[in-house]
Amino acid sequence: MGAIDLNSASRAVNDQDDPHADAVPGIVPVAPVSPWHAAGVSAVSFALGAALPLLTILVLSVTARVPVTFLVVLLALALTGALAATIGDGRRTPAVLQTVLGGMAFTYAGGRPLRATTL
Repeated sequence: MGAIDLNSASRAVNDQDDPHADAVPGIVPVAPVSPWHAAGVSAVSFALGAALPLLTILVLSVTARVPVTFLVVLLALALTGALAATIGDGRRTPAVLQTVLGGMAFTYAGGRPLRATTL
Protein backbone atom coordinates (compact mmCIF):
# COMPACT_ATOMS: atom_id res chain seq x y z
CA MET A 1 0.00 0.00 0.00
CA GLY A 2 1.16 3.52 -0.71
CA ALA A 3 1.78 6.12 1.96
CA ILE A 4 -0.95 8.64 2.66
CA ASP A 5 0.13 12.27 2.43
CA LEU A 6 -1.56 13.85 5.45
CA ASN A 7 -0.71 17.35 4.31
CA SER A 8 -2.57 17.16 1.04
CA ALA A 9 -5.37 15.06 2.53
CA SER A 10 -6.13 17.56 5.31
CA ARG A 11 -5.33 20.83 3.59
CA ALA A 12 -8.09 23.28 2.71
CA VAL A 13 -8.42 24.18 -0.96
CA ASN A 14 -7.74 27.91 -0.53
CA ASP A 15 -4.68 27.47 1.71
CA GLN A 16 -2.44 25.42 -0.55
CA ASP A 17 0.37 27.99 -0.35
CA ASP A 18 0.57 27.99 3.46
CA PRO A 19 4.13 26.81 4.28
CA HIS A 20 3.27 25.94 7.89
CA ALA A 21 0.45 23.66 6.76
CA ASP A 22 2.89 21.96 4.41
CA ALA A 23 5.50 21.48 7.15
CA VAL A 24 3.32 20.04 9.93
CA PRO A 25 1.20 16.94 9.26
CA GLY A 26 -2.38 17.05 10.46
CA ILE A 27 -2.86 20.82 10.34
CA VAL A 28 -6.12 21.84 8.78
CA PRO A 29 -5.86 25.53 7.87
CA VAL A 30 -9.04 27.55 8.29
CA ALA A 31 -10.06 31.09 7.46
CA PRO A 32 -7.89 33.73 9.16
CA VAL A 33 -9.13 35.11 12.47
CA SER A 34 -10.13 38.76 12.56
CA PRO A 35 -7.98 40.77 14.99
CA TRP A 36 -10.98 43.04 15.63
CA HIS A 37 -13.10 40.05 16.60
CA ALA A 38 -10.35 38.76 18.91
CA ALA A 39 -9.94 42.21 20.50
CA GLY A 40 -13.69 42.49 21.05
CA VAL A 41 -13.93 39.10 22.68
CA SER A 42 -10.93 39.93 24.89
CA ALA A 43 -12.50 43.23 25.94
CA VAL A 44 -15.80 41.59 26.88
CA SER A 45 -14.01 38.79 28.74
CA PHE A 46 -11.87 41.27 30.66
CA ALA A 47 -14.90 43.40 31.59
CA LEU A 48 -16.87 40.38 32.82
CA GLY A 49 -13.88 39.05 34.73
CA ALA A 50 -13.39 42.42 36.44
CA ALA A 51 -17.11 42.87 37.17
CA LEU A 52 -17.46 39.72 39.30
CA PRO A 53 -15.07 40.67 42.10
CA LEU A 54 -16.09 44.34 41.90
CA LEU A 55 -19.79 43.52 42.34
CA THR A 56 -18.97 41.09 45.13
CA ILE A 57 -17.02 43.75 47.01
CA LEU A 58 -19.75 46.38 46.50
CA VAL A 59 -22.59 44.14 47.68
CA LEU A 60 -21.09 42.46 50.76
CA SER A 61 -20.35 43.75 54.23
CA VAL A 62 -16.83 44.78 55.14
CA THR A 63 -16.08 41.61 57.10
CA ALA A 64 -17.25 39.25 54.34
CA ARG A 65 -15.70 41.03 51.37
CA VAL A 66 -12.27 39.41 51.22
CA PRO A 67 -13.15 35.73 51.79
CA VAL A 68 -16.27 35.76 49.60
CA THR A 69 -14.51 37.67 46.81
CA PHE A 70 -11.68 35.13 46.97
CA LEU A 71 -14.18 32.27 46.57
CA VAL A 72 -16.06 34.04 43.76
CA VAL A 73 -12.83 34.59 41.84
CA LEU A 74 -11.77 30.96 42.33
CA LEU A 75 -15.16 29.77 41.10
CA ALA A 76 -14.99 32.11 38.08
CA LEU A 77 -11.50 30.85 37.22
CA ALA A 78 -12.65 27.23 37.55
CA LEU A 79 -15.64 27.86 35.30
CA THR A 80 -13.41 29.62 32.77
CA GLY A 81 -11.04 26.65 32.68
CA ALA A 82 -13.89 24.15 32.34
CA LEU A 83 -15.55 26.18 29.58
CA ALA A 84 -12.28 26.54 27.68
CA ALA A 85 -11.65 22.79 27.91
CA THR A 86 -15.18 22.05 26.74
CA ILE A 87 -14.94 24.42 23.78
CA GLY A 88 -11.46 23.14 22.90
CA ASP A 89 -12.47 19.51 23.37
CA GLY A 90 -9.80 19.07 26.05
CA ARG A 91 -9.59 17.51 29.49
CA ARG A 92 -11.40 19.58 32.10
CA THR A 93 -9.41 18.78 35.25
CA PRO A 94 -5.99 19.93 33.96
CA ALA A 95 -7.59 23.01 32.38
CA VAL A 96 -9.36 23.96 35.62
CA LEU A 97 -6.23 23.41 37.71
CA GLN A 98 -4.06 25.36 35.30
CA THR A 99 -6.49 28.26 35.14
CA VAL A 100 -7.12 28.44 38.90
CA LEU A 101 -3.50 27.98 39.98
CA GLY A 102 -2.17 30.19 37.19
CA GLY A 103 -4.73 32.90 37.96
CA MET A 104 -3.88 32.79 41.66
CA ALA A 105 -0.13 32.92 40.97
CA PHE A 106 -0.52 35.78 38.50
CA THR A 107 -2.69 37.77 40.90
CA TYR A 108 -0.32 37.17 43.81
CA ALA A 109 2.71 38.12 41.71
CA GLY A 110 0.98 41.28 40.54
CA GLY A 111 -0.13 42.31 44.01
CA ARG A 112 3.12 41.52 45.78
CA PRO A 113 5.08 44.59 44.58
CA LEU A 114 2.12 46.76 45.59
CA ARG A 115 2.04 45.14 49.05
CA ALA A 116 -1.54 44.13 48.33
CA THR A 117 -1.04 40.53 49.48
CA THR A 118 -1.38 39.29 53.01
CA LEU A 119 0.66 36.10 52.66
